[in-house]
Amino acid sequence: MRAAEIELLLPEVLRRTVVPGSPMSALIAVMESMHAPSEAALRGFPSVLDPLTTPDRFVGMLATWVDLARLDETPAGRIDTARMRLLVSLASELSDRRGTPGGLMWLLTLATGVTGLQLESTGPFAARIVVPHASAAQADLVREIAVQEKPAHLVVEVVVEAPSATTPAASRVTAPAGGTTT
Repeated sequence: MRAAEIELLLPEVLRRTVVPGSPMSALIAVMESMHAPSEAALRGFPSVLDPLTTPDRFVGMLATWVDLARLDETPAGRIDTARMRLLVSLASELSDRRGTPGGLMWLLTLATGVTGLQLESTGPFAARIVVPHASAAQADLVREIAVQEKPAHLVVEVVVEAPSATTPAASRVTAPAGGTTT
């Protein structure tokens, strides 16, 4: 607040005492300087709430607000900060599509950065997510996220694609995500 604005908040009897060089004028100048840091912080506050501009240390807090921090707390590893920023910024759209096969695949692609994931139906309530061989290192993270995000009625297994086209489509079958081992 500027000194003139502070002065307007004073009762009329005190406003009359604000003249250059008076103790009241000095007191108002001190008030102005003490308000400056707080006002600067408040002016920058909207950028802290924007997941694309917030400092790295606040991304996790914002992810907690939109229930996405759980994706970053898996035994398989963490999601990098840039990907988490993107997930938080798209939280409402992800929420709209949650529980659908398309939503699951979109979230997995955004969270892991793995492109070329394939979702194959293997039965009425079962599906397989095929991770490209080039992204085999991300298979555990895909599995952990799939466990959390798959539709409740669906048993999903995550497999890694075979390294070459001459071998079967899935070379490594792993425990199903959120279901029993078959």
